[in-house]
Amino acid sequence: MKRIGELYRFELYKIFHSKLTVSVILIFTALAVIMGMQLSKGARDIEIYKEVRSLNGQVIDHALVSEMNADLGSIDGLEKEENYKYTALAHTVTTASYGDGLISADQFYSNRLKMQRDSMEELGLSDGEIQWWAAREAEIQKPITYIAHLNAKTLAEYMTNICLMGILLAAICLSGVFAGEYRKNTDQLLFSCRYGRRETYAAKIAAGISFSVVWELLFSVLLALSIWFRTGLDGLNSAVQMEIPYSAYPLTFLQFIGIQSMIVVAAAVMFAAMSMALSAVFKNGVAVMGTMIGIYLLSQFVNIPLKFRFLSQAVDLMPTNLIALWSLIDFRLIDIFGNYHTMYAIAPLVYGILSIAFILAGGIAFRRSQS
Repeated sequence: MKRIGELYRFELYKIFHSKLTVSVILIFTALAVIMGMQLSKGARDIEIYKEVRSLNGQVIDHALVSEMNADLGSIDGLEKEENYKYTALAHTVTTASYGDGLISADQFYSNRLKMQRDSMEELGLSDGEIQWWAAREAEIQKPITYIAHLNAKTLAEYMTNICLMGILLAAICLSGVFAGEYRKNTDQLLFSCRYGRRETYAAKIAAGISFSVVWELLFSVLLALSIWFRTGLDGLNSAVQMEIPYSAYPLTFLQFIGIQSMIVVAAAVMFAAMSMALSAVFKNGVAVMGTMIGIYLLSQFVNIPLKFRFLSQAVDLMPTNLIALWSLIDFRLIDIFGNYHTMYAIAPLVYGILSIAFILAGGIAFRRSQS
């Protein structure tokens, strides 16, 4: 066990010793802080963030919506400083208005359900899936309690960027874990080391995975702290319906961000394993980076018709797709032996299986390179 620890620390040192790794970490750290500080936001936006909190704790019912409609007159009324407090509420209500602008509370709640039905019909859900979602919808407290959610929404939105950083971090910083040994002609020295080839491979994999996971978590923390420092981090206990009214997930933003974080960590493990496996196979860092970035770009630009459900859901399992806010209105479930599961629940299992497959494939390539 002691020798594995020594190898592990040595492999971590080699990863950090790269000037490219240091540059990438510094750039991504700066990006996480800049995103959280929202440097593009002006004084008006900061003032709105303060004003929208004044309605916290009120329920979105006839009285509150009628008061807002009377004060605004029309959606253009939000431009008046005295109406800044309605910014988040107006967004929530008008999102379910079918383009009709300001609507009543009764219309808001009826439109929510209509939008759910329309989306489920478009997605081709089965009767069983529709019933499953009806049960989740029943768990949502109604009338919905207003809680200003702009800061929580910002954190949830930028988590997709944190996940993308994880892909690039693994593709750039771990692509040379094995390929670098061949490039420097140190592979034979590595194979003849006194600790053994299996232990050496395990240490490299452990170092790469821990490097990727730790930095993903640190980027996430930096993002959250930066948002908190700039405008506060309230709204975490707000229902996700404040942003996406017709979502049937009975979740708060804190719970959704927790799901995002779990998926980001699982994805960090998977992409680290993938990068190192490809490094052992290709023996070329540039080929590893090109392959991983190409797969990511393909997942963003390919548009699989909904009728090809399996392929469409497979593409949406790409972590940056899966944790986007719009995923809260993807009602497609996965049926396993008669039990329905959300994509959020299945993704960590899929990522874990793929991680193991990548590690095993990399091990085979590593051993074959010695023969």
